Amino acid sequence: KRVLAYSTISQIGNMFLAMGIGAWSAGVFHFMIHAFFKALLFLSGGAVIHLLNDEHDILKMGGLRKKMPLIFITFLIGGASLSALPLITAGFYSKDQILWFGWASAASSQWLWLAGITGALLTSLYTFRLIFIAFYGECKTAPHHTPGFLMTLPLIVLAFLSVTGGFLELPENMGPVHLFSGLFAGVLPPVSVAEEKGSEFLMQIISAIISVGGIWLAYRLFCKKSGFAERFAGTSINRFLHSGFGFDKLYDLLFVRPVVWLSEADKKDFIDEIYSFIARIIEYFHSLLSRTQTGRLRWYILVLTIGIVILLTFTLAL
Repeated sequence: KRVLAYSTISQIGNMFLAMGIGAWSAGVFHFMIHAFFKALLFLSGGAVIHLLNDEHDILKMGGLRKKMPLIFITFLIGGASLSALPLITAGFYSKDQILWFGWASAASSQWLWLAGITGALLTSLYTFRLIFIAFYGECKTAPHHTPGFLMTLPLIVLAFLSVTGGFLELPENMGPVHLFSGLFAGVLPPVSVAEEKGSEFLMQIISAIISVGGIWLAYRLFCKKSGFAERFAGTSINRFLHSGFGFDKLYDLLFVRPVVWLSEADKKDFIDEIYSFIARIIEYFHSLLSRTQTGRLRWYILVLTIGIVILLTFTLAL
């Protein structure tokens, strides 16, 4: 789940890239497609964790494609869509659109396109690292039971959308299908494309090579018995990456500890005394009022009669 959560940050970066270069429709389209395959990945990952009796560590998994084939297939579809596997996944069409506008938009630059391509390579690399480690190799933790129909049905539906959702918006060189951008044509402004910036087909070839290259690299490093994964696990670089680039520690140092220190230092100021005084007054009146709740019917009737007499007195006096 942590890998998938960090991948969400990565895909949000793609969406912000699209917004920054004026490709509003492409950013929103990727937002929708991302909802399909990321929901699929999280539900599939949750199913794996549940069936393995709440085991979260992927290094304690392995060989699960034979133990839970349906979940493996749906997770593979979600991972392929996240990695923008060309032509057959929805993620390819939404991410390719962003990368193309990252190159051809009049508001973009080659550096932004390079950042997007680098992110696409890393995405396919870490996604299939997860798949190869968890579903291939030796089975280290066996499932305790099999998934039920209610668990697998949403996975099948989301897997279907993760494959077919991209056909709502095809590139210009693949057909005049613009159902998504056409729906928002009156709301989202069109992107300005610089004609001299090259061929969209060439950019699609590069995107496909990047996606497949990342998958191949993950296979060479983490699936094929090269020993790289074992050697890399003991390095300081791996520990740094495993700690989330140290962001948790940095966040704790810059924000959590100062706020906790200020809270402790400011624990008993005069503002707290004011609210404490109000609370004590409320408690006092509550204790007085609670003494009237005796549970005796005669007492309640007497109080009610006195109240009626007081109201009638005021009414007649006015």
